[in-house]
Amino acid sequence: MAMTAGSKKATSADTTGHGDRVLRVAFIHAPGPVYADTQNYGAKFMPVWAYTLASHIDNANFFDLSLYDCRFQRESSIAEADVFLFSGINQDFTNLERVRKDLKARYPHALSMIGGPICWSFDQAGSLDRLDGFDHIFIGDGEERIEDILDRIRCGAPLDRVIRSERRFPISDARPFYRPMIDSTIDRYYGAVLEVSRGCPFLCEFCDIRILKDNNRPHNKSADLIVAELDYLCRLGVKQVLFACDNFIGEPRWAEEVIDKILEWEERTGFRPSLYTWLTINLHKYDSLMVKLRRAGFDMLFIGVESFSHNSLLETAKVQNTAPDMVAAVRTIQSYGFIVVAGLIFGFDSDDDQCFDATLTGLRDSALLSGDPSLLTALPGTPL
Repeated sequence: MAMTAGSKKATSADTTGHGDRVLRVAFIHAPGPVYADTQNYGAKFMPVWAYTLASHIDNANFFDLSLYDCRFQRESSIAEADVFLFSGINQDFTNLERVRKDLKARYPHALSMIGGPICWSFDQAGSLDRLDGFDHIFIGDGEERIEDILDRIRCGAPLDRVIRSERRFPISDARPFYRPMIDSTIDRYYGAVLEVSRGCPFLCEFCDIRILKDNNRPHNKSADLIVAELDYLCRLGVKQVLFACDNFIGEPRWAEEVIDKILEWEERTGFRPSLYTWLTINLHKYDSLMVKLRRAGFDMLFIGVESFSHNSLLETAKVQNTAPDMVAAVRTIQSYGFIVVAGLIFGFDSDDDQCFDATLTGLRDSALLSGDPSLLTALPGTPL
């Protein structure tokens, strides 16, 4: 098989039976092009899910792993595989299904499997049948299950069509990214994305983070692993890193530990990447943490402001936003040198004809340079 970006050839070959069979596994990243371009402003970020799952496939002698990113590689270049693995969000559905059909037509004997947020969301909405074209559907965190699933396919063992994880993966057991994929593909992406935690302690009724199993509390990677991954990425030439999480300050003491270790690493190595993350407005209460975040190289922060209307925030249980004066809180955070990117939502029950003018006034008074507006959506499974 022709090698592709991120591919690692297994060392044994299958000429007799399932026991010695090498399973060719291709990770297919095929996000919806319009959504990806508009939401990400044209920046192309790395498929964290593929590097993460690949790191949890231990037995390299039995698996030949490769990664195809349809934003950079023509679909016609996707080589034959035994299993095609997909992941994505709801907005990717049309493109994922199109690529799946194309691969099925070219390689009719290959299996296709899909996981990720799209599966959980469709399951919550009762529309999992939209994914009927895939041979297998995985719902939940895949780190603890991926190798066993692939080994069952390799050995010809039976496998349920819909597979569910029994629990949330303890992210404290996370492993470093799969190095062969990182080494051969990182140059084509905008910086790097490093998942650092999962979960959020707040109970905003429109948010589906809160209803994932055991997700209403922070689950954090170790600070040492985060720094080790940063070090590896920077030695590959990465200069911008997005810390992916549900709320970086869901557990402020852990956040400060991470930043302290980053500062020590930067002092020791001389690296100072530009860092970006998502967190909540209550950051304004943590003066010491804001000082350290800025010193460590965080220059932009995404914060869900949502609304400048106190009533709108109360009605959806966005309680962390109702305690402070929103404009004052934003300006306090900005005073430490951060650019704040504000998430904004329109369509709360208490919104009236004045909500747009009130938002413009709030943006002006808080000196926000950018915002990410959206319409309130009742996501399946949420209290909303």
